Amino acid sequence: MKLLVLSSRYPLPLEKGDRLRIFHQMRYLSRHYELVLVALTHRRVSAEDRREVESLCTKSYELPVTHARCLRKAVKGFVGGTSLTVSYFYHPELRVQVQKIIHDEAPDHIYCQLIRMAGYVEGITIPKSIDYMDSFSLRALRRARQNRFLLHSFWKLEARLLQQYERQTYRWFDRHFVISQVDRNEFVSTGMQRLEILRNGVDTQYFSREEGVEPDVDLVFIGNMSYHPNIFAARFLIKKIAPLLWRENPEARILIAGADPTAEVKRLASRRVEVTGFVPDIRKAYQRGRIFVAPIFAGSGLQNKILEALSMGLPCVTSGIVQSSITGSEGIVQVAEDEAMFVERITALLQNAAERQELSVKGRIVVEKNYAWSSACKPLLELG
Repeated sequence: MKLLVLSSRYPLPLEKGDRLRIFHQMRYLSRHYELVLVALTHRRVSAEDRREVESLCTKSYELPVTHARCLRKAVKGFVGGTSLTVSYFYHPELRVQVQKIIHDEAPDHIYCQLIRMAGYVEGITIPKSIDYMDSFSLRALRRARQNRFLLHSFWKLEARLLQQYERQTYRWFDRHFVISQVDRNEFVSTGMQRLEILRNGVDTQYFSREEGVEPDVDLVFIGNMSYHPNIFAARFLIKKIAPLLWRENPEARILIAGADPTAEVKRLASRRVEVTGFVPDIRKAYQRGRIFVAPIFAGSGLQNKILEALSMGLPCVTSGIVQSSITGSEGIVQVAEDEAMFVERITALLQNAAERQELSVKGRIVVEKNYAWSSACKPLLELG
């Protein structure tokens, strides 16, 4: 069977959650289907990344777009009543190219990642599936709650437009996937009933702790540092949690690692706070920490960073909305909802090496049992 994969970003490098998901899904699917990739590209693709992706496909098509062009489209679309998130990635002139590729390739099935690419296949009669990943409207609504005045109004409107578009695109596809039960429940509450769970995964062989390497920082937080929920989490960690923690643990050290840190994130660096930016081998950043802390209160879906941290054997402290999306993590992933609770959980773990070791072992088991890519991707075998 020939499967055409439609992606809003080139699958490599693995620096964003959607890239990570589509790359590992393609690795799995390539063993069972003939793959054709159609992907928007916002920057030059390296020869090494292209070789690795093309090894999974019989053919791949790159559709270059600039960020400036996307921003113009986003503003124009938003003024016209379309979600900013969708308008940024949807270009009517590219739709002509995409539909010509579909006509020429004549795939048996189209697999579309995210609602922001749905418009490219509207009206196509070939069987189609969409991976919503998570509820973008819920993500925007949570962001609205974190802001006031104009930004609150903006994100509330964006959430409403996204929900309308999610419901509209639902009718265009034969099968619909989401990452977690939490997001499925959100979609069902808006009338979208036929949704299947397609979990994220983690490469447990790759993300495993190297023996004999000792942590040199107490807390570590990792993520794409240009993504708003991660920026908010880093700020909350340093501005809200750390001052309370330092009262009892004045020498506690914190590491913030991840690609594209904004100027705001870089300014969080100090004698006790290290901000690294991009790390070529992110496992080394995980391994430096005693505890993984993720005060994430926005966003939606399942956080890859938590799965990777658990796979690396780190005890994790995060919010309830993050923990609730991780199957089997109750009582293992520690939950905190404000700075005082975070400090309480962190301090207890820092003072109890035996508990850290117990949570390390149990967390690894959770990932191995529920989130290996080989089992996470199995629902995709039924696309044909």
